Amino acid sequence: MAKDFLLMQKEELQNRNFGLDLVRCLAILMVLTCHSLLAFYDIPPLKAITAYLGILGVDLFFVLSGFLIGTILIKIHYKENVTTFKSVKSFWIRRWFRTLPNYFLVFIIYLVFFKAYSLYIPYHKLLLYVVFLQNSFSRNQWFYGIAWSLSVEEWFYLLFPLGILFFQRVIFKGKMKVIATTIFCFLVACLCIRIFVSLNMHNDWDEGFRKQMPFRLDSIAIGVLAALVKFHKQDFWVTYKNKIALVGACLFILLSVVLYFSVLKNAVVYANFFMNTFYFTLMSVAMAMFLPFAWSLKAAKFKLFKYAVTMISILSYSVYLIHPIFSYLIPYYFHGRLNPAIMLVMLWVLTFAASYLIYNLFEKRVTALRDSFSYKNEPAAA
Repeated sequence: MAKDFLLMQKEELQNRNFGLDLVRCLAILMVLTCHSLLAFYDIPPLKAITAYLGILGVDLFFVLSGFLIGTILIKIHYKENVTTFKSVKSFWIRRWFRTLPNYFLVFIIYLVFFKAYSLYIPYHKLLLYVVFLQNSFSRNQWFYGIAWSLSVEEWFYLLFPLGILFFQRVIFKGKMKVIATTIFCFLVACLCIRIFVSLNMHNDWDEGFRKQMPFRLDSIAIGVLAALVKFHKQDFWVTYKNKIALVGACLFILLSVVLYFSVLKNAVVYANFFMNTFYFTLMSVAMAMFLPFAWSLKAAKFKLFKYAVTMISILSYSVYLIHPIFSYLIPYYFHGRLNPAIMLVMLWVLTFAASYLIYNLFEKRVTALRDSFSYKNEPAAA
């Protein structure tokens, strides 16, 4: 049995794109570093740095998710003369089998955890968590707060394919035109919403703009745009990957400086017009420009490093959902009794151990069931 399990694990690690796994690995480590350091160290300069890591880690997840999901949707769209609702339905089933079981499992864990420790549970909003609307019309709650980004992801998975179905009926010809028009509508709609709210309402930057679902769908759409460029301009994608990454790095550094001085340095609650609006679009573009370079990365000579990166990438979804519980529990029991560095190590070890169990005992097994309810030969993302 142990030998069969190891063989299955080995097969699972093969045929993956190392560069994209590395991007996902960096994203989850940035988020985990942010939340774990904030739990143990009350140092103002460190708070700014760790907040920076958390903000960019989630944005990186959005762009990468858009690229991977966009790759699948583009292949589905080009596979048929006309994209059918049946194909879109199969796509939804496969996405939901991948994301919803873990989401609701951890949701139940949060309910039990908050009840056991007499923490506030927003019972009046629990139904909104079920349909991913908890951060659509109001501020994000501390309860299952990490799930705000899942709301953005799930609504994008639902709405973007509907956009494809709609525009192929309106435009009729040109498959690339259908995808490009759908992307354009998401970019313009989200930007216009942010501009309108910034000019007419007094919303704070983090909870009001960064974490509300209708404002952030365009970040994932920019990842889809990167997938469209790769699909149609493969030579450009490969030939100019280093130059594209260099331009992206310059834009990324510039926006990071603006983010630090506009929001993070003085813990600004209400940011300026640029940070409320165009910043999110441009930062997502900067991150998307690293994807051609990441796509080409190899790690054949560093097998242990490759294995570690791939495993962290595979466990990243479970890590993302479960780690805030340990960020609360360890300080609760050990604050003042153990060195913060030791508690930090405990948090990481427990988080990855719990994520490994969730993945192997639940997530992977439930995900495998999707073949019984959808097309088995859906195009692969990478």
